[in-house]
Amino acid sequence: MNILATTSIVICDTPDADWAGDPQAREDGQLRTSYTGNVPQVTVADVLDLAAQIRTQLAK
Repeated sequence: MNILATTSIVICDTPDADWAGDPQAREDGQLRTSYTGNVPQVTVADVLDLAAQIRTQLAK
């Protein structure tokens, strides 16, 4: 997945009100990405889902 080579994913344990409602963030900024959806087959939601999966794996 070449898109991940140029995409940042942030996983934070505290909310950031500055990111609340941002389309590139989820859970009040606890998950966020620099990805803007420039590859039609991969959505921002897909990248945020991946971030959530990574967080789950790191918590184990």
